[in-house]
Amino acid sequence: MLDQEHNLPQNQLIGEGRSGQVFSSYDEEGRHLANKVFVGETLAKLVTYILSGAPQGYIWNRDAISCAHHRRRILALLVEYWFPEKLRVAQSYGVAWNEEFLGFELHTRFVEGRYAKLTNPFSGEGKKEFKELVHSIMEPIQGKLLESGFDGLVWQAGYGNPVAANNFLLEYKEDGQRVWHWIDLESGVPALFPINPLKLLTFYLPKSFEHKRALFDDVNTSKLENYFQEHRSALEEQFGSAAIKEFEVDLERLAHHQKEWKSLSRVQGAIRYNEAKQKITTEQADWYIRHPLLWYLRESSRMLVQGTKKVITEAIPKIISAILRIKYLDSLKTTVKLIISSDFRIKKTKEYTFNRIQEWGQRQQLSPEEKGKLEDQLDHIGEKSYLMDFGVHITLWPLVKLLQYFIFPSLYAMGLVNGYFVLFCLVFAGSISRTLYTLGKIIFGKGPEKPWLALIVGMIPKAGNGAYLLQMLYSASKNKEIAKFLWYDLFSKVGASFPIWGGEDTQTEHFFNWLAHWLVRRQETE
Repeated sequence: MLDQEHNLPQNQLIGEGRSGQVFSSYDEEGRHLANKVFVGETLAKLVTYILSGAPQGYIWNRDAISCAHHRRRILALLVEYWFPEKLRVAQSYGVAWNEEFLGFELHTRFVEGRYAKLTNPFSGEGKKEFKELVHSIMEPIQGKLLESGFDGLVWQAGYGNPVAANNFLLEYKEDGQRVWHWIDLESGVPALFPINPLKLLTFYLPKSFEHKRALFDDVNTSKLENYFQEHRSALEEQFGSAAIKEFEVDLERLAHHQKEWKSLSRVQGAIRYNEAKQKITTEQADWYIRHPLLWYLRESSRMLVQGTKKVITEAIPKIISAILRIKYLDSLKTTVKLIISSDFRIKKTKEYTFNRIQEWGQRQQLSPEEKGKLEDQLDHIGEKSYLMDFGVHITLWPLVKLLQYFIFPSLYAMGLVNGYFVLFCLVFAGSISRTLYTLGKIIFGKGPEKPWLALIVGMIPKAGNGAYLLQMLYSASKNKEIAKFLWYDLFSKVGASFPIWGGEDTQTEHFFNWLAHWLVRRQETE
């Protein structure tokens, strides 16, 4: 089945995060849905298991998934009340059990939108949009959530959580209106890992003690009930009495299901999770509920046996396989070609740049016109272009990996080098390769301009890959728009790969993208 407007097939994967995967689907009424199937990342499940005794409840607990449903229905009305023209919540239409994933799924409204734009070489629109999202949407909604009792939901609204920026999409309507949509309200981990430790100490830990558990999408339902009564007349005037009656039902059911969900003990949660995943029968689950000590003994022995088995049968073979999959001979051939063939260097540079342009285009971070301008400039890359030197730095990666994971460990195994030397090379192999290449350019290269800036920047681990982009921006070189684009891309990739708090379309990625823009602007004004 295809949606004629969006041309998306039934059950196509359209997104995934720490809590689950999202699929495009359609209900019997023909509504376009985003079905969020709660599976959870391995690390997220492990964290929640340690803190609560079982992976997140949305996967396996009917009361938990019911809370998610009623919470969205309540907030859909409240958010429209708070921000009539600026923000909407992706409404929930229902829940279901997914037999394929052995987990619950939440059926929500599909939103045709995009994330806040990153800054690119052609405009500063990204900075403007992101500032609007943070200061006009995320920060105000955090205040409203706290005022009305949604203590745990401020995590998904971005309070100390930079990953939350990709919980919001911007939709352009036919009349030209711009509306933000809060599409993801369900956490993947407890709200105990803010990037700012002060927010952990001053808010998240105190709230966890107040709710008597690690804060995880918790709602103070008594406070929410009081807030509703205070604003009842205004809500009824705006939405009508029928909507208010539905709101009351949702509020009553949220309170009931949250109480049932949060009242489960650690051992009960662990047992019911295993029952839902069909690892034990209902009869076994009921028996273990009555004999919790035997459950802990069973789990301890099972985890010890399975952990050892996984290390031997899965982890070690995967590491060996990954090492063997590296095509060492091909890497060596590529390096030799880079050294002796200018045509090959230009080809690899164009391939890399073209792929990065396409990636930004697919993410709607470049318009078709902007993509076209950058692609047109690819034809003008020549042997003397600093862009080609950037391409060499990028394509030296296979050689660096060959040295890091094969040559140096082999020399260590033969006793020819010590461990400190290998550790040094693991960190600085890329810096060394870039420095040697640029020194060669300085010593043997022709022309009045020497890439001294690239030499210095290239010594920096990881970020040194952008050395020639910076050299290009500071020089009277051609293809500056491509250089700017690759500079933004390089910094954005750092933010997207940042541990724990990174990812695409997060505040972390936007911060590094802004940092690249700031450096470019500094260069242009000097």
